[in-house]
Amino acid sequence: MSTTDPGLRELIEILNDHLSGKGIESWIIGGFVRDMLLERPTADVDIAVKADAQEIAAGVAELLSGKHIPLDEQNGIARV
Repeated sequence: MSTTDPGLRELIEILNDHLSGKGIESWIIGGFVRDMLLERPTADVDIAVKADAQEIAAGVAELLSGKHIPLDEQNGIARV
């Protein structure tokens, strides 16, 4: 992840610790992976979880003092 800034790297570590500490399988997906492979800077991280994404997003928002925004409740898609 040589093109990520230290803040983004720290965010990923915090998310990894939080999710793995709860036994939740998760994967970084989407544009973040593309940008890393192309060695382009990025500030957006998409994470797929093997759990209730709405519940996880709410917990992550609380952890990060952020906001949980349900995007598609039927398909379990949210933004923090």
